[in-house]
Amino acid sequence: SIGLTALGVLLKISRVKELTTKLLEHKSVVSTVAKILCTQKEEFVTLCAAIVANLSRNPDICVQLVLRSTGLKEALKKAADTGQAKAKLYCQYALQNFSCVSACRQELLLLGVAETITRNAYNKGSSAEMKKSAISTLHNFCEDPASLIMLTNTPRCIATLIAVSNDVKSPDCQPVAKAALTCLSGWFCKSASTYGTEKNEGTPIRVGRWNQWIDAKLDE
Repeated sequence: SIGLTALGVLLKISRVKELTTKLLEHKSVVSTVAKILCTQKEEFVTLCAAIVANLSRNPDICVQLVLRSTGLKEALKKAADTGQAKAKLYCQYALQNFSCVSACRQELLLLGVAETITRNAYNKGSSAEMKKSAISTLHNFCEDPASLIMLTNTPRCIATLIAVSNDVKSPDCQPVAKAALTCLSGWFCKSASTYGTEKNEGTPIRVGRWNQWIDAKLDE
C-alpha cells in the first residue's frame, strides 16, 4: 500500500544519522508516526517502532523526541505494552537509548515505563535481546538518584534485578543487573547518611546503549 511504501522510505531515512535531524524539522512526520503507533495495524506499528528506534540512535535529538514531540512517548509506551513482539523489541531499544539521556529519564519514569520495562525483563516469553535491553534500560535509570523512589515503587523491579543478578544462565544480563543494584544501594546509603545527590562513582558499568551513533571518546 501507499502507506507502507511511505513508511518504508522514512525507515531508510531514519537509518542515516545526518538525515535524522532534518526529519525532526517536519513535526507532522513525527506526530504521524506517533498516531500510527497507537493503532492495531501490525505492519504499520512495527515500521513506526523501527523508525523511532533508529531516530533514538542519535543522542542529539533524544531530548526533542521525548520532551517536545507531542504524543510520541505515550505512543511508544502503548506499543511497548501491547504491540507485536518485533514492534515491542524496537520500542524497548528506543526506551534504552532515551534512558541514556539524563534529561529524558524522569519524563519516561513519570509516564510509568519502568513497569513495562520490568515486565520485558522478567517475562518468560521475552527474547534474549529483549531481556538484555530491558535490564540495560533499568541500569540506565539507576544511574540517576532521582529515579530511586520510582524504581523502588515499581512492582517487581528490584526483585527482577536481584533475580537476574543471581542468574548464572544470563551472562550478558547478570553483570548489568549487579551494576544496577550496586548503583541503587549507593544512592540508598547516601540518602540515609547525607541526603546528598552526588554521582555514585562505584558503578562499574556505564549506561548501556543500543547501537547509538556515539563518539567513542564519550564512553572513555
